[in-house]
Amino acid sequence: MDIETVLDRKRRRRNTEYVGIIAFQSFFAFSFLKIADIFLWLIFALSSFGLAMTLSLARENRRTQEPTDKKRIVTDAVESFALMFILVLSALISMQLGLSLVRYESYVCIVLLSYFVGSWAGELRWTRVRFPILEEFQQKNYVINLNASMIFPYNIGSIRRSFRSRDKQ
Repeated sequence: MDIETVLDRKRRRRNTEYVGIIAFQSFFAFSFLKIADIFLWLIFALSSFGLAMTLSLARENRRTQEPTDKKRIVTDAVESFALMFILVLSALISMQLGLSLVRYESYVCIVLLSYFVGSWAGELRWTRVRFPILEEFQQKNYVINLNASMIFPYNIGSIRRSFRSRDKQ
C-alpha cells in the first residue's frame, strides 16, 4: 500500500474522531455559556487554541523521526502528562480561590473544546502545508508514527516493540 493511501485512511479516522469529540465537547461548553464570564471564556478559548495548535505542529514534526526514536516517544508522553498536570493544578487553584465547581467546569469545557479544535487545525495545516515537501523517508516515518486513532493512540504492545527494536540495533 502506498504512503498516500495509508495516510488518507488514518486521517479519515482521526478526522471522524475529532468531529465526534468536538461535537460532544461543544454541547457541554455551550451549555455552560450563561454561567461563565464571557471575557474569561474568550481568553481561555484563545489561549487554549493557540497552545494546542503550537503543540500539534511540534508533535507533527516529531512524527517525521524514526519510529524507534525514544526521545520522540518520551516527549509525547511528557506532553500528555504535563497537560493533565495543568488541569489538576487549575482545579486546585480554583478551589483555593473559592470558584464554584460549576463555573470551573464551564471554563474547563471551553479549554478542552478549544484544545481539540486547535489540535485538529494544527494537524490539518501541517498535513497540507508541510507533508508534501518532506523527503520520502520522512513521509514514511510520519505515516508509521501517525496512529490511526487519537482516542487510543498507544497500546503497551506498540511501545514495547518500539523499545525492543531500538535495543537490537
